[in-house]
Amino acid sequence: MLNKKAKSNSRRGFTVIELLVIVAIIGILCTVILVTLSVARTRAKDNSFKTTAHSIQTALTSCCITPTTLTNPPAPGGRICSAGPETYPGAESMGGGVVVSNGCNGGNFIVTIDTGTKNSGTYASATIRSDSITFNE
Repeated sequence: MLNKKAKSNSRRGFTVIELLVIVAIIGILCTVILVTLSVARTRAKDNSFKTTAHSIQTALTSCCITPTTLTNPPAPGGRICSAGPETYPGAESMGGGVVVSNGCNGGNFIVTIDTGTKNSGTYASATIRSDSITFNE
């Protein structure tokens, strides 16, 4: 009778191998989750920058329709048009660079903006034209 009790009590917990396997599985799952979150964060920053660029394109188009000129050289947070309420986003959304290469000549403008610290995903800058936006890596 004593032998049966001793045998049943000796096998109560997990072995070291079983615990190591569980820890390894948890580590692999954590790695997969962190990689997925990193990719999602980069996509969110890219989408934020795309939204900013499209908003600026709309404001530039509106500015070029009215008889005003584009502000050159513009600054983050400064006015888009020489006369008008539209302003560029702040430096955290656009970094330090806004370059107007062609301002409202026949309605065709070319403006290049840099990403800021808030939008630093895959893209480094965007070239905004009256009919398209090109995102540069």
